Amino acid sequence: ENLTVDQAGKNFTYSLNKDLVKMNSATFEVTGGKTTVIKGDSIVQTDGTKVNTSTVDENTLVDGAKSNKTTVDSNVIDDGNGNVNTSIATSNTITDGINTNTATATSNTLSDGANTNTSTATSNTLVDNVGNSNVSNATSNTLKNAAGDETKVDAKGATVKDAAGNTTNVASTGATVTNATGDTTKVEATGTT
Repeated sequence: ENLTVDQAGKNFTYSLNKDLVKMNSATFEVTGGKTTVIKGDSIVQTDGTKVNTSTVDENTLVDGAKSNKTTVDSNVIDDGNGNVNTSIATSNTITDGINTNTATATSNTLSDGANTNTSTATSNTLVDNVGNSNVSNATSNTLKNAAGDETKVDAKGATVKDAAGNTTNVASTGATVTNATGDTTKVEATGTT
């Protein structure tokens, strides 16, 4: 099917058809060891340590330990030293093997493997490796430690609560201290009760 034969008496002329069909593969080589291999399901180009493999589903470029894999849904770049950047339509994640940064349209999360910081348009949340946290937004800031103690500060005042249930509220008009059993002491501009 791929060969045309012309006969003129005792002379035969062989030639390839312009359109080749039903072939398993074709290998093309150029000076310097560069090759391109075309198969029914892929194209592989090689130049030393550099390899480009293309299929209907993905394209993968490799240069030694470095690689870049692209599909219709994602792109993964690996520098071969543990640094990887993964992009999909809804997020981008960069990691060095320990530290990670994931960004979406609505948030950004940084992690060093133990501690995390997540930011959105309206708040910022920090959490450390032992359970302490700090949540802040435009109107307040709340600090919590792993023991269960909590401090919340906003424009009107502050509330401090310990794990035992003791609470202190401070506002511009005064302060109220309440212990875990419900006993209360108030300090106001007019006096103490």
